Amino acid sequence: MGTKYNSEGYRDPTAHLGIDLAEPEQTRQIVRLAYRNGRMELYVKEFFPCTIAVGRKIFPLIKKFAGKKDIDNLRMFLEMEVSEHSEKYMEFARRRSLEPEGSKQFHFYNARSREEQVLYKRAKSNLEMLNSKGGRPNEDRSING
Repeated sequence: MGTKYNSEGYRDPTAHLGIDLAEPEQTRQIVRLAYRNGRMELYVKEFFPCTIAVGRKIFPLIKKFAGKKDIDNLRMFLEMEVSEHSEKYMEFARRRSLEPEGSKQFHFYNARSREEQVLYKRAKSNLEMLNSKGGRPNEDRSING
């Protein structure tokens, strides 16, 4: 499986997409929604973590129409995403604090920490929506909360 980042820590979506597309179909994580008039398949790595607006629409459908195994696999994926992005956020924030303010490296690590913080919050809110009964995340937005 490909990583979304190259060896220097930069996002590398082209290589990531190429490796993912080369994977056999059966290894992809898919959430299947089967309902009376049709079906929908969501590729987990490509779709999640999604924005809160999208999550408010899709998580009630997932809870209603997806199988237990798919829901459990999605839950496990989101838990790993929360952990991964939390660790990366903290690491980039730590590296940023070691650089002189205003330097290129400071700005690089600042941007990366903000990007990871956004992904962390999305993954955390997705997990909360999946685990909640109403489909809305808690309003606590702290990174350590």
